[in-house]
Amino acid sequence: MLKKRVVAAVAAALMAGGASAVGVNPGGKGEQLIAPMVMVGGGWESEIRLVNTDTVNSAVVKLTFHERLHSEEVLDFLVFLSPGDVWRGTAVAQPHATAGMNRLAISSSDDSSLYVPNEQNNCPRATAQSVGFDPSLVRAAENRQPTSALTGAMDSSFTYLTVHESSLVTGLGNAPVDKAAILAAYSRWCNAAATGSAVAPAGTGAAGAVGTIGGTPAIVPLHAWNTPGGGNAITGDVTLRNPAAGGSLANLPMVALDSVDSAIYHRVGIYSSLGDTTAQLQRVGTATTNSDTKSSVEDALWANNFTVPYNLNGAATLATITFPTKDAWNRSAFSTGQYFPRIGNQPSVMVTARDEQERTLASVGCFISPCPVGSVDRLPWELNILTFTTGPGTTANGQVSTSGFTRGWVNVNVEQQGSVARAEANYNNFGRQGAPALSTYMIVEPRSTGGFNMTWAYAPKSQNPGAN
Repeated sequence: MLKKRVVAAVAAALMAGGASAVGVNPGGKGEQLIAPMVMVGGGWESEIRLVNTDTVNSAVVKLTFHERLHSEEVLDFLVFLSPGDVWRGTAVAQPHATAGMNRLAISSSDDSSLYVPNEQNNCPRATAQSVGFDPSLVRAAENRQPTSALTGAMDSSFTYLTVHESSLVTGLGNAPVDKAAILAAYSRWCNAAATGSAVAPAGTGAAGAVGTIGGTPAIVPLHAWNTPGGGNAITGDVTLRNPAAGGSLANLPMVALDSVDSAIYHRVGIYSSLGDTTAQLQRVGTATTNSDTKSSVEDALWANNFTVPYNLNGAATLATITFPTKDAWNRSAFSTGQYFPRIGNQPSVMVTARDEQERTLASVGCFISPCPVGSVDRLPWELNILTFTTGPGTTANGQVSTSGFTRGWVNVNVEQQGSVARAEANYNNFGRQGAPALSTYMIVEPRSTGGFNMTWAYAPKSQNPGAN
């Protein structure tokens, strides 16, 4: 009898965790990519590179930039990749109407950068207006949307980027493929799907069973339940550079998530967070109640105890902590994520600094301001940037003091309290410490010949994914 009960319990656990196969692909290829930080202004720019590693099929990819405070979407657009194609674009700073702020813009001469007018349904027209992105036209909004939790001007000096492999385009032949042909096929599918015409019934089987228009070319909107052979083909990276500072640069690969439901991300101007019930209902051509995207991505990204090395001996160190599923600007997202039960929707954090001789400086009082002395430290934003200093105590927002230590490492323990609620049944790390988060560190060391040597890498962490 005991054996039967154990087998039943194991089977139940497996069934509960079988709702999704989303995971972080250590190989760097996926259907969804995340760049934890894009920086512009002060002489800095960020080159973005995407590669379609599928040498048979073309791909339509959507890029969405989110501002750092509340993840509000400041800019989104599509790029059209032929088989084996590489796209490059550079995020640069444009003047902002508000002093002290920057306006992110994209410059690209790549032939995959088609400047395309949108229809009223947010689908692209069949013909591009021009090839290449002019930063005076492809740029972030200056002010927040009326639905935002914040108001007024919006600074896009620091953003994070999500990239969605929205659809495959098959049947156009081997490379090189005319980008205009990819656009025309995609426009045809998107507009037909938006009007509900010529769209195959929703399915949960083979790739392309969801909203596919057959024939040649055929459009395959990618879905989490697709079979091998479709999707998981995009990889990319971000390179920070400052031409005025001796060509200083640092490169960071994007985090790749495989088997993500990306079918909802095929139109420009449509809410494109990592998914909640509202976003799922915007998936054109399908009818589903599975709001799997946010839940499964949160499971895949769940982590804590980030290890951040620092060097303050004539050098500078900063760290980033990004919560790419929080979406505080969209109030409805609170009810479908792991931040709702946390105080003020701000995850707590405990910071412990060590030097290279194993000496420890435990955090006392408020380590990351602003917060009153003696209160719990919290990470208030979606993209938190922490600078390190050897000075005593903490006096500035986002500053971590090592109190005299110049080299060592810091343990950043995000959300020690176990999660007390689920976004929905069978998902998320119920009862576990941590949060869906990404952390990087950057060490900047001046060169004797001018400029800087820069190290930019992901912080080692305790990976604690859910059983999905």
